[in-house]
Amino acid sequence: MLHKRQQQIRQILAHHPRCGVQELQDKLGVSRATIRRDLIDLEQQGVLVRVHGGVVHSDYLAGEPTFDRRHQQRSIQKRRIGQTASELIKSNQTVFIDAGSTCLEVARRLLLREDIKLFTHSVRVLVEAQRGQADVTCIGGTLRRVSEALVDTFALNWLENLHFDVAIIGASGLCLKQGLSTTELSEAAVKQEVITRSEQVILAADSSKAGHPTAVNFAKWDQVSDWVVDQKIDRPRGSRYRLIVADQS
Repeated sequence: MLHKRQQQIRQILAHHPRCGVQELQDKLGVSRATIRRDLIDLEQQGVLVRVHGGVVHSDYLAGEPTFDRRHQQRSIQKRRIGQTASELIKSNQTVFIDAGSTCLEVARRLLLREDIKLFTHSVRVLVEAQRGQADVTCIGGTLRRVSEALVDTFALNWLENLHFDVAIIGASGLCLKQGLSTTELSEAAVKQEVITRSEQVILAADSSKAGHPTAVNFAKWDQVSDWVVDQKIDRPRGSRYRLIVADQS
């Protein structure tokens, strides 16, 4: 029981790196003393750091998690989102694919098609493209290693003369009021530029992002055409995008 409970705490912190003690107590349905003992154990294991009123995941303090770590989190949900989002793309469309871990799952399915043209600044998508059939163009730029994305003014210059039928966009955080956010300015700039040059914007993001905004806002909800998500979720008042729940089968 102890091991199972501490594993649950690990899973919660994997999705929400900052968490209050009361929130953990409510989620797990145990006493404050029990939670406190678990947190002391996990701190000694190097999993978290205790702060006033709560805890912070150690990886969060160490910096932004790597692409591989993010890709492993909620992997089943991401694969389902990838399948459903890929089915929204029509023949002969020109599609931009963002550099997020959920977007990679969309890309893996689109790369098998010969009837579309793909653009991306994701190094990981380019690696996958070697085994695919789709026509793929790389948006050049400066490599941001933690996200495996090509960004900065080089990427923005590439985008100046392009137009996309569809953009598949990821987000690090989502907020009902502020919209979509990411962790870094140069990535936000690329996302913003792509959105302005796209007829349709499909957000591919799982429900754990909701209510957890990150550092840099890059889009409002009225710029989103569709949100493909793993479960039904509250929408901002007045929003017009389609909420599409991924197939659970």
